[in-house]
Parts: sequence; C-alpha cells; structure tokens
Amino acid sequence: MKLTELEPRWLIDEPGRRWFVFRSPGGHGDWLTCKSFVWAINEQREKARELIPDMTRRLVLCDPPCAWSITGDFSNMTVTPSIDASKSGNWHGFIRNGEIT
Repeated sequence: MKLTELEPRWLIDEPGRRWFVFRSPGGHGDWLTCKSFVWAINEQREKARELIPDMTRRLVLCDPPCAWSITGDFSNMTVTPSIDASKSGNWHGFIRNGEIT
C-alpha cells in the first residue's frame, strides 16, 4: 500500500520540524501522527485541535520523547525507525520509499 492512499497531510513542514498525519493502514478509521522532534503530548494535542479540529477525536498522538527521521515527500517518504501505534490498537510498521510495510 502506498502512503499517498492514506490521505497524508503535513501539519508542520519546516526545517528541523516535520509533523504529519495519515489514516491508519489497519483500517480502524484513526489518524496516526509522526514527528521529527521531541514534543510534549499536551502541546501536540493543542496544536492538533487548532490545525485539524475535525479529526482530533480519532487522532493518535506520538509519545512525547520519540522523534523519527522523516525524509522525502509523501510519494517517496522514508521514516525511521518504525511507527508503533499498537498501544491504541493500531498499526505497527514502516514507511519506506512511500510504501507502507
């Protein structure tokens, strides 16, 4: 499956700070987030409410101390390490070259 099929959106895309949201590949209807910087959960929640108020009920935020390496755009993006949203009953896997694995 391609990341572009999961309706990805940038929430922040600036040098040193990238944060995006995409539909869970597991089909739960939830939106998963991924960020490239350490960020407190309450700050994530507040910014999400401001940027995407229509989806915050189904939004799975990132653990505050976690930060991923995010390279490329949605069509060829690679994220390392894996994204693990299993605590919320969602997907755990990789985004490599724009593919969900």
